[in-house]
Amino acid sequence: MFINVYKGTEKIDDLKSEELKSFLNKSYNALILVDNKDEFFKLLTEFAIQDSVSSINSDDTLTIVDSLIVLIFNFFYFKKEKEIHCQVKIILSKNYLIIFSKDKFFLSLCQEVIKNRKTEELGHILHLLFNHILGYYLSIIENWTDEVALIESNILQEVVERDSYLKLSNMRSDIIHLNRAIKRQAEHLKELVLMEHEYLTKSSKFYFEITYEKASELSKTLDKLNDIILNIYSLYLATLTVQQNETMKVLTSIAAIFLPISFLASFFGMNFQMPFLKYEYGYLLCAAVMVVITLGSVLYFKRKRWI
Repeated sequence: MFINVYKGTEKIDDLKSEELKSFLNKSYNALILVDNKDEFFKLLTEFAIQDSVSSINSDDTLTIVDSLIVLIFNFFYFKKEKEIHCQVKIILSKNYLIIFSKDKFFLSLCQEVIKNRKTEELGHILHLLFNHILGYYLSIIENWTDEVALIESNILQEVVERDSYLKLSNMRSDIIHLNRAIKRQAEHLKELVLMEHEYLTKSSKFYFEITYEKASELSKTLDKLNDIILNIYSLYLATLTVQQNETMKVLTSIAAIFLPISFLASFFGMNFQMPFLKYEYGYLLCAAVMVVITLGSVLYFKRKRWI
């Protein structure tokens, strides 16, 4: 459990939640990271906004409450190919930006943004956070693209692993979920661009618009990747069909080669007197006919490229 308060890039140590209000009254712009629900609600109580924020029922929304900009959304990430999502709550005021999440990975992304930022404007810092999130999503999409290209190459070379189909299915499910999250974030960014509010400057809106376009491009990339996976499904099924047809062709050719031999064996195996049974070379003659028919069938099928 922690409350991290940053003044610029400087981390303020030993600052309790009840001391935040007097700290903010000194005209500082502060970034506040919270990972504990009780501490978060304690902060809201200190700022007298708990009832207003708690009244928001949606899990994914952007709204204005008591002149504060409140943003709630879901953040997705993947750990050992397992999909994990966490809820994030952000409150933007005139001189503070509160970010609440129970997830340590998301808070580590926030700390990276704080460490590398070069501005004190809170609206611009919020844009940097969104931009950093989209950068993380981009790295995931690039990894997926490489995996899809490898699977497609293996299918074309007929070197298909058994779990490839399952991997594509799981990847497509992850793509759909991530794309839904990115589209929601793009909607929030568009709302921030269009929102008229004193805490949002023209420069921060300009950067929000750039980030919105980036989110839209990522969403389109995921749509294309989803289409590619569907095409690979079709290619995979077509490859299996061709392999099955080749197997059936070989089996049919073998059956066709042995069919005349089976006929001769059945014919001379009938239980009544045959004209050639007492002939001295009847057995050799019958065997020679079988060999000639077999070799002739094999040569004919090879000439037709059936085997």
